[in-house]
Amino acid sequence: MKQKYTSSFVPIIYKNDFDIVASEFLKKYCPEALEKPMPVPILEIAEKKIQLKVIRTERLSKSLDIIGAITLCDGIIDIYDSTTKEYMGLKVQKGTVFVDSYINHSGRENNTLAHECVHWYKHRPYFIHQSKKEDTFAIAFRCPVRRIQDNEYNSWSDAEWMEWQASGIAPRILMPKEMVKIKIRELVTFYGSSEIGINRITVLQNIIDDLAEFFCVSKQSAKIRMIELGYEEAKEIDSEENDDYIQSLNNRSNQDTGNISLMGNHTQKIGLNDAFEEYLKNVRFQEIIKSGQFSYVDGYFVINEDKYIKLRNNGKRELTQYAKDNLIECVLNFSYKLKSSYDPQGVQHKIDLMYRLQYSTDYKRLPFYASNPQNDAVFDKAEALRNLREEFDAKYEETKKYTKTFSEKVYEIIEMKKWNSAIFKDKTLLDDMAFSRIKNKKDKAPNLKTVITICVGLDLDLSMTNELLKLAGHSLTSSREHSAYSYIITAFSGCSIDERNEVLESLGVTPLGTRSREK
Repeated sequence: MKQKYTSSFVPIIYKNDFDIVASEFLKKYCPEALEKPMPVPILEIAEKKIQLKVIRTERLSKSLDIIGAITLCDGIIDIYDSTTKEYMGLKVQKGTVFVDSYINHSGRENNTLAHECVHWYKHRPYFIHQSKKEDTFAIAFRCPVRRIQDNEYNSWSDAEWMEWQASGIAPRILMPKEMVKIKIRELVTFYGSSEIGINRITVLQNIIDDLAEFFCVSKQSAKIRMIELGYEEAKEIDSEENDDYIQSLNNRSNQDTGNISLMGNHTQKIGLNDAFEEYLKNVRFQEIIKSGQFSYVDGYFVINEDKYIKLRNNGKRELTQYAKDNLIECVLNFSYKLKSSYDPQGVQHKIDLMYRLQYSTDYKRLPFYASNPQNDAVFDKAEALRNLREEFDAKYEETKKYTKTFSEKVYEIIEMKKWNSAIFKDKTLLDDMAFSRIKNKKDKAPNLKTVITICVGLDLDLSMTNELLKLAGHSLTSSREHSAYSYIITAFSGCSIDERNEVLESLGVTPLGTRSREK
């Protein structure tokens, strides 16, 4: 095939040279693979010989049309977070190889690794040239599942020429020409001498299957390699593995329920609104906050104990000096995702082969909670402290002994606290009428917001709040407003109604109480 390269920095490698380049690669990194038939240890070559960092825990695209990638400089590459259904930026160093986490076929994985190694081995000079030439330079090759067709070369870009080269050379690295011939002859001899009567098509199919298994490649690659080496009869074998595999990947994508890893930067401090958004969508984080064992103080979720939280002179809470000096012991840890503006639908396919920074320049830092050794240790400590408290869950034990109406139960708590109507009004921002209805046991079915207001004013935990809601004929749903109520009850226990109203206002929820605080 006559080739017309658009840049002098694209290596001039003709199709007939692919085996030569593959041999040069193996001679440098794995010479024994040119001496006897053997599976080429491409992962070991990538990690130990070339010193590439291989990551196999991330999704590279929503539709699984990108199967591998290699970064050619330090920067940020966009990967797909199937939990949020968005593209996220991931900070990487040069020489990082990504193999899509949904590849569950060793042959496909090996071919992808060999493909990315070719980019590193042959195409870095082009990248270096482009990096100096352009302000928004390419940082990575993002390699598609489907191979570029030979008959389309007249319209190829530089990136597509290099993608075509990598696609052609990679299987030749995994299946060196002379070693494959030796293995094929062995298999032909084996099946030719077999006493079992099997037809020619079955023999060919068996040879392809055995060849794929021996060299750790896909059956499709083994078939193509046989044809390239002159075994034209392999064309008779109907191999749809390529299309079937792509379809199976798409099916898995449609059934996807969550991202595997999505590495991020870690932090212990988190903004109020970011924390609430994570609370809404992260079930595990929501469970931890609803346990009542952590409070939001000074931007941290800290174990709800006097050892770690103290009251300022103005009545507001802050971390103790001990907590500040030992954050790792008592606060939850979060990771940051970089939400990207990258839109693969708005980028031409040929441009996406060479991933350019200009297509993903805006990133928003989004914190998220995930279980990890530090968080598990902090949670275990909180559990232990909780179990040691003698008065745990006994604060309102007497109020749970008998079935009472909503008003009876609330007034009993008010009496336990030794509140009068003035204190009640100050703590709840409700009026005299509300106190009178409760005292005279006439408020049997207040509205949900009134119940929440009373529970916040009384500083009740979520368990008691849910009990009072039930007596009043209500329950909290998963709506944003109701989630905000459970959030301020659990994460801001010990705070005044004014402080919690500030939180509600910042979350776009109407404050509690029927009257405004006098300034």
